[in-house]
Amino acid sequence: MSGPSPAVTHNPVGLEYNNEPSGTGALAGSFDKSVLQISDWLTWEQNMIKIQSVLVDDGDAVRLAIEKQEKVLRELKMKKPQLNELVHTAEVLKGDVKRQQLQEKETYAQHVAGRLNVFRLNRIAMRMFPTEP
Repeated sequence: MSGPSPAVTHNPVGLEYNNEPSGTGALAGSFDKSVLQISDWLTWEQNMIKIQSVLVDDGDAVRLAIEKQEKVLRELKMKKPQLNELVHTAEVLKGDVKRQQLQEKETYAQHVAGRLNVFRLNRIAMRMFPTEP
């Protein structure tokens, strides 16, 4: 039998940036984890809102519901910097992918240009030194 399972937290962690290309994988993993945590937290809050029903004539229940919603609003405001960080991370990752794609295209273009040069040199050599059948 295995030990107790780790507790699931609904509070996203901060992200660490590594501007080196090798850091893209770690950054993507951290990004995915943070997005999942925020998504889980939002889903949980949505479900809590759906199951909350309050009778309008029950003043105490209405006040309690308002307090709960104010707490959620405060939590959302606290998470805004983390959400902004996620947006920034997404832009960094998007830029890294585009840079990588451009590098791959440039490498391929250089490869094709090299093959074209070899082909041209072979044609010139064939003209200069024709082989007899």
